[in-house]
Amino acid sequence: MNDLIPLADPNPAALFAPLGLTEVPERIASDARAIVPDLRTKKGRDAIASTAARVARAKTYLDGIGKDYVAQLKLLPAQVDAERKRARDYLDALKEEVRRPLSEFEEAERARVAALEARLASLNAAADLAPGADSALLAARLAEVEAVTLGEDWGAFALTAARSKDAALAALRGAYTAALEAERRAAERVRMEREHEAQEQAEREARIAQEAARQATEEAEARGRAQQEAAEQRAREVEQQRQDAERRALEAEARRLQQEQDALQETARALQRERERERIEADRLAREQEALRRARDREHAAQVHNAVAADLCALGLSLDEARTVVRGIATGRVGRVAITY
Repeated sequence: MNDLIPLADPNPAALFAPLGLTEVPERIASDARAIVPDLRTKKGRDAIASTAARVARAKTYLDGIGKDYVAQLKLLPAQVDAERKRARDYLDALKEEVRRPLSEFEEAERARVAALEARLASLNAAADLAPGADSALLAARLAEVEAVTLGEDWGAFALTAARSKDAALAALRGAYTAALEAERRAAERVRMEREHEAQEQAEREARIAQEAARQATEEAEARGRAQQEAAEQRAREVEQQRQDAERRALEAEARRLQQEQDALQETARALQRERERERIEADRLAREQEALRRARDREHAAQVHNAVAADLCALGLSLDEARTVVRGIATGRVGRVAITY
């Protein structure tokens, strides 16, 4: 099978390098062409057929070597990728191991700075109390700020913290003094109001006593006049009854007229409420129509902008560049150019 292939130990890498198979096929061709059979004899014709078969077997043999070599080469990418991944994983772990002390230090430093920033924010907000805070709350907050120490633990924030503490103390002391004065004035107002109420009570009691004495005098006088007025009263009662009857009739008529007037006013109020509802509904419809008009304007503008952008893209601009140009024209940032809507 291999008598036309002058290879004792074929090297696939060399054979299948660029132009690596040039020499071997040429040797096979030289050996095959060296046989000069006699076509007039069966032996000669069999020799031609045998030589052609040997050339075919040589082809199959070389092709098989190449096929096996390709199969080996196809395994190499997976092997290389596996080794690459193993090396990456190992070196990533080594990187994490080498950097871990620095990472831990950086994390601790971030936590320390965050804690200092939180303490500084708390110190800056120390004087932020609700308006009208009483002196007790201000005194407690003042004591908290005074208790804040400004040692080396503040680090780079020490100067800022000192300024913030001084500002908070100044603001709190001023607010505390103002609160004390306001509370003193409030207490004085309460005292004066109580004194005024006590004086008014005494005056009311004096007036009540005077009124009681006056009423007693008037009652005595009234009893004296009572008998004299009794006769007159009887006459007046008759007249009064007549007047009462007339008054009741007039009052009934007045009530009827008042009811009619109330009904008319209620009707007018109902009409007013109906007009107000119609006005509100008209306003709502106007707002909806305006919103619809604006939406249509925005939709039309978007269609126009997309059309302009498409024309610009047709001239060679990218979609993002075209949209940027359209936005610039639409917002007036491109001089002497406008979009027709």
